[in-house]
Formats: sequence, structure tokens, C-alpha cells
Amino acid sequence: MTEHELAIYSHLKQSRYLANLSDASLREFLALIQYETYDRGETIIAQGQENHDVYFLIDGNVLVKTDDQPLYSLGRKGDIFGETSVVSGDPSSISVEVLSDLQVLSISPRSLESIQKDSSHRLSQVFYNWLARILADKLHLTSEKAKRFEDMSSELQLSLAAQQRITADLERMTRELAQSKQELEELNQLKNEFIGIASHDLRSPISSVIAVMETLPEVYPLDPELVEVLRSVRETCHEQLQLVNDLLDVAKIESGQLELDCTPMSLPELSLFLQRILNRNRMLANSKRIELDYMDRLLAAQGSRAEGEALLRLDQPKIQQVVNNLLGNAIKFTPEGGRISLCAEPLAAGVRISVQDNGVGIARDELPLIFDKFRQARGRRLGTRGEKGTGLGLAICMNLIELHGGTIAVESEAGQGSCFSFVLPLLAG
Repeated sequence: MTEHELAIYSHLKQSRYLANLSDASLREFLALIQYETYDRGETIIAQGQENHDVYFLIDGNVLVKTDDQPLYSLGRKGDIFGETSVVSGDPSSISVEVLSDLQVLSISPRSLESIQKDSSHRLSQVFYNWLARILADKLHLTSEKAKRFEDMSSELQLSLAAQQRITADLERMTRELAQSKQELEELNQLKNEFIGIASHDLRSPISSVIAVMETLPEVYPLDPELVEVLRSVRETCHEQLQLVNDLLDVAKIESGQLELDCTPMSLPELSLFLQRILNRNRMLANSKRIELDYMDRLLAAQGSRAEGEALLRLDQPKIQQVVNNLLGNAIKFTPEGGRISLCAEPLAAGVRISVQDNGVGIARDELPLIFDKFRQARGRRLGTRGEKGTGLGLAICMNLIELHGGTIAVESEAGQGSCFSFVLPLLAG
């Protein structure tokens, strides 16, 4: 055999379809074989046209298409294509395009006509037996794929049925949740109305009791022990009145009935406003020998604006309630001889007001929950003198500041004191 025939012979020997063919028959088979090369982009077989050759892939890649839609690609040595149209004698139902430079062996049944008599008959049997094995193999693969597709289709049907059940369950749950939401909203409204009515009904008698407790020692000479009892009753009534007032605020906030009555305020006016609030808390701070001071850093925020020009709009009673609450908490949780600072300072687009103490502080893991309703951190359920709280004050503060378009935050560490601060936005200008 020539060198060229030896190369083709070597390629044929690597085909599993020709593995059982004797060397003599395989060498005779070489007479039917042509070695061909194709460039990338060429079409070897065109759909709808006659094809007379079976192709044995040596090197490269081809794309098999039908109706210009890709079906699959071939790129392994020994892959066969073109055999279906050769066996059927019909125009090709596929097209084959070259994806990368290609080397193939082509085998044409018409070449058998050049083989004479016995030799022709024997090679014809070899050739068609070879084609039969290729087609049987592909039919087997097609059957396996069809079976897998059938299994997948069955699984898909089961999956679709399960999804339909899940969708139906989700729709039912959505309806139930919507109904529950409506019922909860109605119950919440009833709760707020009840709290409002109950709080109004409770506030009046509690205020009357406080007035009587404060008047009796001034009007009648009483035994010191009885005066102490009246003082204890008065403090308890004040605690209850604070709870009632907090409940009223919460009910108004949650029902959306709390409205702000904002008025313009300049930075000098804000400074005086904060100093007045601080002075009202001095008596309580002095009773625990706590140093209370005010740091005013607002002057820089006035900038180029006219002196006394309004830079803020706020509801003064509501902001006073917030500052009173923060100062009251600081006094409550700072031991005797401690220090509390109220500070007002400018920011780029707002004013920050902070209350810093050197009291008991708050554990780090409780900081994210400190503004929740009825939430009291461990170690802060009672003040340093046993003062009680409602657990609503900070939640109310957060809502009031957010209604002003501001934010509130806390920085603290157990045993190291706390710093509560809120930011109020400046007017645009």
C-alpha cells in the first residue's frame, strides 16, 4: 500500500464499526475511499439535495442543521454523517456545515459499480453491513433518547401537577392572609380606639388624685409617716399617668392620627429652646447630684444666612417631649455624681441633638431592639434609684423624629454610658 493508503487504512481501523473486518477486506475497501478536506464555512451536504456519499470524520467539527436550525455538532474521530440519505435514496433531510477546517474520508456506493463480480458483491455486503451497523447504533441511541424523553416528560407532568397544587395552595394562603390582614387591621383599629377611650377615662381621675396628694400636706398638718405615704402614692400616680400618656401617643401614631404642628425656628431660637428644656430637668438631676451641661455648636450652621433666619420647621411640644424623654432616661440610668451633656451641632444638611451620659449603658446585642415598643434592655428595667419606665418612650421618640423627616440613633456599651442622638433636617435654601 502507498503511504496515502496506509494513512486511510489506519483511520478506518480506528472505527468501531469496522473493527471486525479482516485486514484483507479492509484493504480492498480502500478502493471505495476518498480523502477530502473542507474549509470552515463550507457546506458538505445541502438539505433538499441528493447526497451520494457517507462521510467518516477524521479531524475538525461540523454542524448538522435542519430548516436552518442547529440540531447537533460532530467532532469526534470516527463520527459518521450522510448515511441516512444514501440508504434511503431520498434527498437529504439535513444540511452539514463545516465549523472548523475538516478532514474526512468519503465513501460512495457508486464506487461499488467499479468492482467486478464476486469482489463487487462481497464488498457490497461489507459496505451495507457497515451502514446497517451504523444505522442500528443510531436507532438504538434514538430509542434511548426517546425513552429518556418519555421519562422526562412523565416527570415533567408530575412536576407540573405538583406546581399546580402548590399554586392553588399559595392562592388559598394568599386569600387567607389577605383576610387575616384585614381582620388584624380592624382589631388594631379597635385596640387603638379602646386605648384612646380608656386612656382619656383614666387620665382625668389620676390627675385628680395627684392634685389631692400634692394639696393635702399643704392644707392639713399631717404626720410625717402619712406624708411619706402620700408622696409614694403621688409618685405611683405620676408613673401611671406617664403610662396613660404614652399609650395615647402610641395609639395616635399607629392610627395615623398624630399630626405635627410645625413652626419655623432659627438656630439661635433652637439653642434657647434646648436650654429651657435642660433647665427644667436640673431639679431631677440635682436630686442625684448629676452634673448637667449644654454644649452649643450651632453658630457654624448659620453660615451665610441672615441672623435669626428660620432654618428648621418643627413641632416644639413634640421635640420637647423627645428631649425630655432622652434626658429623663439619662438621669434615670446615671448613678449619683454622674455627668450628662446635651449637645447641639451642625451637619451638612441638618442639626444633630445628642444626650450623652456616663451611666449603666446598654449591652451591644440589645441595641438593635432598643427602639421597639415595650422593650427594656437588661439592667435598664429600673433606674439607679429603682425608677420605673413604660418601655414606650424610645419607640415614641423614634416615631416623632421620623415624622419630622429625621433619624434617631444610639451608641452605647454596657457599663460605659450611652449617647442617644437625633438629626433634624434643615430647610432647603
